[in-house]
Amino acid sequence: MLKEAATVADLLPPAARARVGAEQAQAYAVLELRNECEDALRRAQRAAEELDETDLTGLFSDWTTTRIRVYVGTCQLLLGQPKRAIAALTEALDASARDSPNVDLAARVDLASAYALSGELEEGCRILADTYDELAAIGNHRGIERAQRAIERLAPWQDERPVLAMRERVAGINDSWSAPSLPG
Repeated sequence: MLKEAATVADLLPPAARARVGAEQAQAYAVLELRNECEDALRRAQRAAEELDETDLTGLFSDWTTTRIRVYVGTCQLLLGQPKRAIAALTEALDASARDSPNVDLAARVDLASAYALSGELEEGCRILADTYDELAAIGNHRGIERAQRAIERLAPWQDERPVLAMRERVAGINDSWSAPSLPG
């Protein structure tokens, strides 16, 4: 479906082109197709740069260049490049006007994973626990599921002090907010 949408991209408004490109990039990253991912990200970025206020409505209200930077970071994480992911996600969060809290929270979950995978386990666990707390407080179940997948990716370090402390904190959050239970 994304490929079909890309074939008619010239007919789509910039926000739709940005979304199609970003979603394509993420799919390519999951498949570890780096070149295709990078091409799709460039298309998404170009489209986002064409946006004006009239494009930012409804379904496409938050498809800005900042959101594309989040996709860049997520794709770098999926491609096994945590340092690049940290740079892109930090840039996106620094540029964010905080007008899209769900996008910011998703970026922070991925930033936590990137820190952990880059060897900064303590920082990753701190960010993940803080973000999980915010997700639970606003009842963002989709974000909580994303955070739980990030926690699952920490399985290789499950006996490390930062991971144990983070899991304990998340369990407490789940108990106090009646959120879905911690995986594993």
